[in-house]
Amino acid sequence: MAKVLIADRQRFVRRALRDILDAGGHEVQEATNGQEAIEIASRESINLVILDTDMPGIDGCQVLTKLKESQRTRETPVIMLTEEFSAAAESKVLRLGATDIFAKPFDHGILAMAIRLALRNSPTTTEKARPGQVANEYTPASRSTPPIPQELIGTGGALIPLENVLNGGIRPGSLVLIEGASQAGKSVVCQYLTYGAILGGRSVVHFSTQHTAESLVEQMGSIGLDLSQHVHGDNLVVYPLEAPSANEDPGNIFAELVTWIDGIPQGLIVVDSVSDRAAISADRAVMGFFSSCQRLCTKDRTIIVVAQSSSIDPQMLLRLQGLCNTHLKLTSQMMRDKPVKTLEVSKVNDVEKQRDNRFTFEVEQEIGIRVIPMASIKG
Repeated sequence: MAKVLIADRQRFVRRALRDILDAGGHEVQEATNGQEAIEIASRESINLVILDTDMPGIDGCQVLTKLKESQRTRETPVIMLTEEFSAAAESKVLRLGATDIFAKPFDHGILAMAIRLALRNSPTTTEKARPGQVANEYTPASRSTPPIPQELIGTGGALIPLENVLNGGIRPGSLVLIEGASQAGKSVVCQYLTYGAILGGRSVVHFSTQHTAESLVEQMGSIGLDLSQHVHGDNLVVYPLEAPSANEDPGNIFAELVTWIDGIPQGLIVVDSVSDRAAISADRAVMGFFSSCQRLCTKDRTIIVVAQSSSIDPQMLLRLQGLCNTHLKLTSQMMRDKPVKTLEVSKVNDVEKQRDNRFTFEVEQEIGIRVIPMASIKG
């Protein structure tokens, strides 16, 4: 049984929510305005908050901000309710730290499932993996490492055109989406950023569908990114990212991955890729995964998520772009019987980018990414 705070100005909404929670055997506290919600959360041991965005006095977003600023409640999951749902509103509350957001009127069954998932993943209602347990699989979580430098994450000078379109590099503590067609160069771009991160003194963890640490280092070396003198101890770790099984609980498809990421306290984390998971998951599960990653980003932990564009609904991709701090898209096409690829940055470090934001390239063995001048393409 969990203790849940309902904060909503409308009595009939509170009643509907209480019916859902009573059916789950949970204890319920109610608040009718923002100030009351903050006061209850500050004195009670609340496991979940269900919060209306349009609250009298202090509105829901302000309440959410205060909850996430408080040591007592910052880890408490918050589900938001709104009468004016939009991609912008969704992006705003998820980046403020909400677990999920629902439009009113809500589907009782879907909301009940979201409540169960939020409570299951809540650190106040579930036992976190002990450091020793995490260390057995994820060594970086248990090692004492030097403070991570806060400079931008670039390519270590190995690919200046990429650093240019990224305005110097990725800001530490951000969530990055790299999406594109199959064989468009997504993994190669990740390898350049991995190279720059390690040269910059950061640890890197890859969740990979195709590489071990040895094969990744070998692959990077084959395109001129030699890490042989820079990889030591556990500053580069690769874990297999297996495809979900056909019988797997849809609610667990991303939940386990979030738990693993949460066990890695710092460094650059590359999830390459989530295409298999996204293709068989509901939009809400995909958004939930990305919003969880956004919450897990800290000044010491940067997360890159890679996906095939075709595995995610186009409208969902637009919503994810709003949530992520940086967004890269890669495409591939044939030119003069040769495959060439184009990288475009639509957003970098929370700033929309419409000019000087792309370049075309090909990948050559022992050379890596070779940029193709626009004159050659037009000619």
